[in-house]
Parts: sequence; C-alpha cells; structure tokens
Amino acid sequence: MPERNFFDLHSHLLPGIDDGCERIEETIACLKQIQAAGFVGSVCTPHVCVSSFLENTPAFIEEQLQRWSTIVEREVPGYQLWTGGEVRISDHCIADLERHGIPTIGPGRCVLVDYFGRHWPDCGWETIEYLQSEGFQPVLAHPERMDFNDEEWQAVIDRLETLGVWLQGNLRCLAGYEGSLALARGMELLKSDRYRIIASDLHGTHALDERLRGLNAIEATVGEEQLHQLLHHGPKEVLGLAG
Repeated sequence: MPERNFFDLHSHLLPGIDDGCERIEETIACLKQIQAAGFVGSVCTPHVCVSSFLENTPAFIEEQLQRWSTIVEREVPGYQLWTGGEVRISDHCIADLERHGIPTIGPGRCVLVDYFGRHWPDCGWETIEYLQSEGFQPVLAHPERMDFNDEEWQAVIDRLETLGVWLQGNLRCLAGYEGSLALARGMELLKSDRYRIIASDLHGTHALDERLRGLNAIEATVGEEQLHQLLHHGPKEVLGLAG
C-alpha cells in the first residue's frame, strides 16, 4: 500500500476562534490523530462572514496560525499548516469580503464557501459570480449536507457544477454519521465522481474517529486510487502544489 500523504483542506484547528478546537492541547491531539491516519498537512479554515465570529478576517487567521506555529512544529514535527477560511454565504458576505479580504485555501486561488438553509438563496449565485469575477475558484463545502428537497438539491448541484464550482465532501457524512440523507447524497456524488476533494471538517477531538472512518468508506466504495485522488492529488491541485 503506498504512503497516503493526504492533505486536509477543511478543518477548524485554530484554538478558541470559532466552534472548533478550544485549546492548543486539543489542536495538537487532533493533529497527532490525523497524522497517524496518513495526513501530512491541513488548511485551517475557521468560519468567516458569520455574525458569531466577527474577528475572523484573513489577517487575524494568519496571526493566529503564527501564534501557535512554534508549538505545532515542536509537538507534530513535519506537519504542514496553511491558513484559509470557510466563508458562509449570506446577504452581507460580499461586503465583508470586500472590506476584509478573501481567505484562500492555502497559497492557491481557491475559496471554500458553505451554506445552511432550507433553500438556495439568490446571494449564493451572487457570491459565486463575485468570487469568479475576482479570479478565484469557489469550492462548496459539504453539499451533501444541504437540507433542500431532492428536486431543488439536484438542480442546485447541477447548476453549480455548470458554473464551474468544485465540490468538497465531508468524511463524517460518508461514514454515515451525519444522517441517512447526507450519506445517500454523499455516496451519489462520490460514485458519480463529482467531488473534487474530500476533507475532515474536524471541529476538535469529538467525533474525529468517526470522521476518519470515512477514509475506509471511500476506499470500500470507489477504491484506493480514487481515495488518493480525493485526498492527495485533488487537494494538491487546490493548494497550487500540483506536480
């Protein structure tokens, strides 16, 4: 079996700045656990453009990574960390991005966005158009979790892909721990090769083992080669490290 060398492009590792890890000790525990599972790097993507976390600008996120980098290097030697952000689509999202800057997934030009609601909003299309007009590649986090009826969900996914949006699946959904609907939709996207990448979306040590079981679920469903595509080759492309 080849070395995994996976990259996790969606994680809430930075301590105390959103609903993810609470303390640096929890961050280190998460990093050691995912490193043991075959990961060699992560992008820290705290929530951005969410009223609960107003401080989370790209500059602040970078500052927080630098704050903890020495401890991470000492406790988890060789593990790579980059900054990013999980941009919540909302009516004021574009204004916030224009004011504070756009958080990319590591050094590349991709931007992670998410949406929670019962129907896809007009501001969703506007946000995608804005990011693309500024030269960024939108990546939609966990589309399998969007709580739309089947007809709307399929129509939104189809249109997003037509517009060129990339899709990121969640390990926990594919392991079956986010409910039967998310599992069914995730497996549909996985089997039809519609995901660009898969990520953990870890929020601390709680349920991290459940998320990592998604690795086995993916391999059992689509095979080892596709597992590496979704967690190594695809993420390297997103990071701008392809080659």
